[in-house]
Amino acid sequence: MGSVVITGGPADQTVMEGQPVTFTVMQAGGATFQWKRNGTNIPGETNYVFRIPTVTQAYNTNLFSVAIANTNGTVTSTNATLFVLPDTVGPQLVGAVLNTASGNITVSFSEPLNAASAQTLANYRVTNTLGQVRSITSATLVNQTNVVLASPGIPAARYTIVVSNVRDASTGNNVIRTNSAVVAGYDLDIVSMGGNWKYNDSDTDLGTDWRSAGYSDADWASGPALLGAKRGTVPANMPEPLRTTITLSNNTADIPAVYFRTAFTAFKAPSAELTFSTLVDDGAVIYLNGVEVRRIGMPVGTINFTTLASRTAGDTPALEGPFTDIVTNLVDGVNVIEVEVHQAALDSSDIYWAGQFAISIKPVVLPPPPTNGTTCSAIAWAYPQLKIASLTTNSVRLSWSENPITNAAPCNQRAVLTVQYATTLTNGATSGNWVDLGTNNPMTNVFSTTNLSNPTNIARFFRFKKAN
Repeated sequence: MGSVVITGGPADQTVMEGQPVTFTVMQAGGATFQWKRNGTNIPGETNYVFRIPTVTQAYNTNLFSVAIANTNGTVTSTNATLFVLPDTVGPQLVGAVLNTASGNITVSFSEPLNAASAQTLANYRVTNTLGQVRSITSATLVNQTNVVLASPGIPAARYTIVVSNVRDASTGNNVIRTNSAVVAGYDLDIVSMGGNWKYNDSDTDLGTDWRSAGYSDADWASGPALLGAKRGTVPANMPEPLRTTITLSNNTADIPAVYFRTAFTAFKAPSAELTFSTLVDDGAVIYLNGVEVRRIGMPVGTINFTTLASRTAGDTPALEGPFTDIVTNLVDGVNVIEVEVHQAALDSSDIYWAGQFAISIKPVVLPPPPTNGTTCSAIAWAYPQLKIASLTTNSVRLSWSENPITNAAPCNQRAVLTVQYATTLTNGATSGNWVDLGTNNPMTNVFSTTNLSNPTNIARFFRFKKAN
């Protein structure tokens, strides 16, 4: 082996404070490496590449070199100078994710943060679409750029996180722009491959009504997947064990299709990613809240109860997916995945269904708030649409569209609304014995016989009260 020969590097570098930097060297014949800072060995840095994950001002104009050795001796490179530009820009929000299982919202920032400011509760405000403030019990800095906001028992909803006074970890301790805001995303595992499904194997054509989220499946049977039936012995090498046996035949002919439903709680969002894998024999059509998402092994055109699958899955159907489809019809509250599984032939020997589904709603970073002393305009009144629907003879449901944005961008603040009712009016809607009902949307059974002392022949009037 000959002597070590250095053919290039390390080179001078200029980086912004808080960013990473990497030094490399081009050489031949080296067996060991030792990087140096200002002529002193850097402990543990014995690779041919040297990386500083986060550069601080303390590194400015420092000299870096590397000693490369083999059995014939040691050669030290020339010095590379690191120039560090001061960070003069405050941190920015890059995302937020809600996790209802852990009761946390994780807020992500563009750069390492000052721990004291990042963990100050008063620097965060979490509100839902009604403007209601969600309590936060702790703020914990994780991996320098993420803050975990704890809110035990937080339900699935669309939350806006407003951040002020959080500073970066640079020498200048730059502050985030006041009232920076992000709408949290949401990741939810809806059902596992062995999860529960409601099913209808009654050999009855249910038309299309069964696909709607509001359809009553209370009298359907339920059980864990894999759900299915086999004329003969179920193959031992099935990807999932048969956990629930359903009906294959009505004793005179095989059932052409079986219906499945599973419900989950989420919130309305402009769009979301529905990701799923399936185990199906023979074909299936998958819906979300009555809107078709995907066909697997099914023909084009209108699908009805007697439509046959366009393929035969064989004795041992395969796991398929994962598939990811964009959906735009999530609603606040209960959502339903509906599936119809079809046979390829009316003398088929088996039918199977299992599916693993998850939903992901991406976070939305809102436009930056105004600077240079600009203030938000006063909140002006706007009218959402209030709807009323009869549930039973003595109860109703009240619902309304999302609370309106009531001043201009970039503030985009929303009104906080309380629904009130009265049984008599004087001088129009401005006077009367108005009673607060609350802010939950929708409100159900608000006028059942249990909360009206004399429910017969009473007129009821409703209005919104704006709290801000």
